[in-house]
Amino acid sequence: MNTNSDKIDFSRTIYEIRKHWRYFLISFIVVMGIAVFYWQKKSKVYAFHAEMLIEQTEGPAAGGMMAMMKSFSMGSLGGGSVDDELVVLKSRSLLNQLIAELDLNYNYIDKSSFRDKNLYRETPVKISADRASLDKMLDGFTVKLTLHPDGTVDATVKDGIFSTAFEGKNLQLPVDFKYGDNSFRLEKTPFFKKIKGNFDMEIEVEGTQKTAETMEKVADDYVESLKTNVILLNYEDDNIARGHDILNTKLRIFNERRLEEEKQKANREISFIDDRLQTLIGQLADSEKKLEEFKTVNDVTDLKTEAKVLLEQTSANKASIVGLQTQLAIFDMICEFLDNPENRYSMIPVTSGQDYESAAKSIESYNQLILERMKLDMSAKRDNKALLSLNKQIDAMREGVVETMRKARESAEIAYNDFVREDGKYAVRLRKLPAHERQYLNLFRDQQIKNNLYVFLLEQRESNALKFGASPIGRIVDPAYNDVKKIAPKGSVILGLGFIISILIPLLILMIKAIRMKRIAISNDIENLSGMPVVLETGLEEPAQATAFKHLRSRLTTNKEIKTITFATQSEHYDTAETVAEVARLVSETARKVAVVEAEDINLSKQLKANSSHSLSDYLCGKTSLEEISAGNRQEINLIPAGNNEPGLLLSDSFAKLIDRLKGTHDFVIICGRTFDSFSLLPAVASQSDRILATVESGVKKTDFKKFDQALKELDKPTGYILAKR
Repeated sequence: MNTNSDKIDFSRTIYEIRKHWRYFLISFIVVMGIAVFYWQKKSKVYAFHAEMLIEQTEGPAAGGMMAMMKSFSMGSLGGGSVDDELVVLKSRSLLNQLIAELDLNYNYIDKSSFRDKNLYRETPVKISADRASLDKMLDGFTVKLTLHPDGTVDATVKDGIFSTAFEGKNLQLPVDFKYGDNSFRLEKTPFFKKIKGNFDMEIEVEGTQKTAETMEKVADDYVESLKTNVILLNYEDDNIARGHDILNTKLRIFNERRLEEEKQKANREISFIDDRLQTLIGQLADSEKKLEEFKTVNDVTDLKTEAKVLLEQTSANKASIVGLQTQLAIFDMICEFLDNPENRYSMIPVTSGQDYESAAKSIESYNQLILERMKLDMSAKRDNKALLSLNKQIDAMREGVVETMRKARESAEIAYNDFVREDGKYAVRLRKLPAHERQYLNLFRDQQIKNNLYVFLLEQRESNALKFGASPIGRIVDPAYNDVKKIAPKGSVILGLGFIISILIPLLILMIKAIRMKRIAISNDIENLSGMPVVLETGLEEPAQATAFKHLRSRLTTNKEIKTITFATQSEHYDTAETVAEVARLVSETARKVAVVEAEDINLSKQLKANSSHSLSDYLCGKTSLEEISAGNRQEINLIPAGNNEPGLLLSDSFAKLIDRLKGTHDFVIICGRTFDSFSLLPAVASQSDRILATVESGVKKTDFKKFDQALKELDKPTGYILAKR
């Protein structure tokens, strides 16, 4: 049902459009005129761009960590984040600083010319207020000014459309006024001298937060790509100088702010480092003193060198001990050899390995005497004086050799004992070395840590000191520039929207009018309310009207079930004679015999140009027979006029018999009249028919039509409507 209703509303809209096409013409002229006026008056808006490269620097923490890592050979750490810098660049605090520096709370507009012009840096009158007041102010207001050549002004402060906060005529500048709790001052600028005649202008004043929100809507800062550190800045403004100033100042404030932040960080870190260095100097001195005391107490200079020396000395000492032990054994063996009587005149067998020169010489001299005796003994007798003398000499020397051996042994034993004692000392020293080494490493490590930390802090202090002469973190690749082609207002968009609006306004009006229409206007209205089809529309222009009648004829003649048609009308004032006559003529042209019965006089004789000697009233009153009235006077169309018929006679059996006879003698029977006495006789007439064609005149009220439609539906006969347009 809803779909049908939408179709009907659309059809009614089309009908209203055709009927009221002038509305569209008027709307087009008015709306497009307004669009052209707006397009010409609106200030041109340009797009501004700038590019900044974020230098990858090492922050204090990263640089310090890197220095410490280098000290311990563990690598380095550094870098920065472009996204973090983008957040700073887009921060509200930076934007507020920009607004304050460029006085963007005030927008000066020239209203004296056709097109509004922004008077940034050219305004003849400026407004000023306390910055804190602007930061607290949430809303805004407009100051309308008329400047006079004599130096006076007319000022009106508008708080909204209908409220005036201040108004004055012929005021001498400067002028002070209050808006809410805030005080403002209007004063001249050097450009005031350039005005000629009366000059109209407006000053739009907004709070800092509202100005920032407005600027954020036309600003777009973003990182160009993940592969670069370039930040693109975009902005839109209707004043080229202001657009350049906003982007350039934004870049400058960003760099100054970042430099100031770095300097503050550097100052804080330098202060911390200085305090830490003072503490560390004492700790480092204490650590070095402990290391010195350890070396002094333990007689240590270098543990590695000392360990090496000790090992070498121990090895040499043990070799000496072994040598001395061997020497002592040799001395004992020689003494035992000499003390043995059997070896009285034998040579001492050990002549080498003697480290003592006196012992070696004694043995050598003794062995020489023994050798001489042995030679003499071989050739001389025992009582030989030379042999006896040599024996005495050997005996005497033997005692000397023994004594020499004993003294040499005593000396060797003393040396042996000394070496044994030294070996004990070396062993004790070596056993203590691991403990000393552990203590030494602890003290040395503590001293090295403090020393490295001291060096690290000194490097950090110098690194932070260098930041006072550092370059800006953001290197400006492209300062602010603007596109030559304006981005707004776009003529194609404005004119296109104007054209659409010029169509929509009358279209919506006519659609509303069609929806709210309370009268029948088009065939869809009937079909929507009744559900019955409209088979014909009258009142159309030729040849559309002829085509419509032919379509109706086709629908009637192609349906073999239709033999009798009743024409009825909703309005008793509407004449259906022309419609009935045209239908009868068209049906008769198809070689069919047609009988037309006037239930009410509608002057069909004139339309069909036919005269009949008998009327329906004559037959119903018994003045003529059924055969006579049904015979007719024409071959194609048999017209039975109503005559002076009484409507009540239509209820008689004679009328029913007449219709039956006509059905048998004719191919088509048409019963016609007007309202049939306000529908009271329509049931009787309709009962004789196969189809009802009900005529509804356009403009009739929908409520009246519904009553007529309900009466027709109660007949329970197939019904088709004819819409008669006025």
